[in-house]
Amino acid sequence: MPHRPPPAVRLFRSLPCLLLAGSLLACGGGDSPGDGVVGGSGSGAGAVLSAAARLGQKIFADKTLSVSGQQSCATCHVAQFAFASDPTPSGPDRGSPVPLGGPDVDMPGFRNTPSIMYASYIPAFYFDSNGNPNGGFFRDGRARTLADQATLPFITAFEMANADAAAVIARLQTRPYLADFEAIYGSAVLSDPTAALQDMGAAIAAFETEAPQFHPFSSKYDAFLAGKAQLTAQELRGLAKFNDP
Repeated sequence: MPHRPPPAVRLFRSLPCLLLAGSLLACGGGDSPGDGVVGGSGSGAGAVLSAAARLGQKIFADKTLSVSGQQSCATCHVAQFAFASDPTPSGPDRGSPVPLGGPDVDMPGFRNTPSIMYASYIPAFYFDSNGNPNGGFFRDGRARTLADQATLPFITAFEMANADAAAVIARLQTRPYLADFEAIYGSAVLSDPTAALQDMGAAIAAFETEAPQFHPFSSKYDAFLAGKAQLTAQELRGLAKFNDP
């Protein structure tokens, strides 16, 4: 994966219409913990993940962590659709413009499910020197970090619908990767469900940060920044307009 130089970071952070407030609405769910997000044919295929990221990949795809048994992070953030929702009638939301969740997967959410590609580059929520809000997750920035965001769908009534952190951790303790969780975070943390849920969020955030499929940097502009492509005169004029304060 090419290094993203400072101009790209500035450009990325100048796109609040796309990613301000994190844009992460729902967790959602793949068919199995090995959904193949890392092993595909795209940029960075076959990347080696840390133990925390590998754990996060399993949690990301595990529908058993929802009350319905039908929803995980990968249900709403589908790899084939740039980690946004599947809009097709045959998808998990049955063509609904907003994700469906809850105990019977029939409760609509408030907003659609944006892509989580490049979400790991969003800064924690803060106010700049002019008092303008920046960064943060969810549409309204109520989750400060990516790890904070990842925990909330587990205990949201119209998403994975667990009553509280204790209910989530009770489900976690039935999963075959519990030993992986304990190896990283220790078994003692399971007696503190709030802290254990935060650790689950940290693992998911590690996965979304490390897996190259979440940030392939495969556009022509990325190649231009890396010195591997040239922009046309028209594209250069557009870039100048975009960056003109």
